Amino acid sequence: MKRGNGRPAGSRSTGPRSAGPGRSGKPSGGKPSGGKPRVSPAEQALRQRVTELVRDVGLSLPWAWEVARGQVTLNDVLTRMAQADKVTQLIRRYDLDRSVATQIAAGSADLEHVLRKRRQDAHLAEFKDRSVLVDAAASGAELVLWLHGLQTLSTPILGLSRYEVDLRGAAGSDKVHKLQLKLAYAAGAHVKVQVAPGGRAVAEPLPRPQDRFFLSDRRLFAALDGGGRSAVTTLEGDLVLGHITWISRFELGMRQDRGADLVIFRHAIRSFEEA
Repeated sequence: MKRGNGRPAGSRSTGPRSAGPGRSGKPSGGKPSGGKPRVSPAEQALRQRVTELVRDVGLSLPWAWEVARGQVTLNDVLTRMAQADKVTQLIRRYDLDRSVATQIAAGSADLEHVLRKRRQDAHLAEFKDRSVLVDAAASGAELVLWLHGLQTLSTPILGLSRYEVDLRGAAGSDKVHKLQLKLAYAAGAHVKVQVAPGGRAVAEPLPRPQDRFFLSDRRLFAALDGGGRSAVTTLEGDLVLGHITWISRFELGMRQDRGADLVIFRHAIRSFEEA
């Protein structure tokens, strides 16, 4: 029995069928036969540029893509990379905080200033409480003390309080206010004290800090760190030349050219200069 199309019932056609969507043998949707998206010549050139930047220039892949796409210039990236390398080197060499190292690398902070400030902080932390009076009281050593009124006294330190020092006087123990002290050094030390231009003259101590000569720790440490000679003049015209060796809250140590050490009380200073 035949149907209207001339084929027996139940028979299957083996002839070619009309091609439907996706069956023409050509990739649909712009895909090649393998199923991967087709790469345009522009995209190929972009990828090649990225490869060259990574291989030949040493950029990281993210930086290479940004340069290839024109989002940032190659010169800007190289500058940033050089700065990042400098930051790393500063951290490794000087043990700096990253934020400080970044400021130095960017030119907004000075390396020498940062290192000097660190040395200054370390010095003041070590010596801020040092006192020739405390040391002498503990050891029993005799000191030569220069006092206001153009007086010089060789004595041990018999006792100390917050504002006074107990010295050996002609009639026994004498309490003297610390503001009366100008200079101190070990008995027997060959210290040389000169007369300042204008001569010596008796002067009273200055009890109020705001009335005294302002001499910052920073200025003193710069002289110490530089190693040069300094000239210190007291309120009564005593001139001392030497090299600053240590700085504390109330005193400063000095070594003279012949090796003699002495201490100058900061409240008694009239002027300070680097000689």
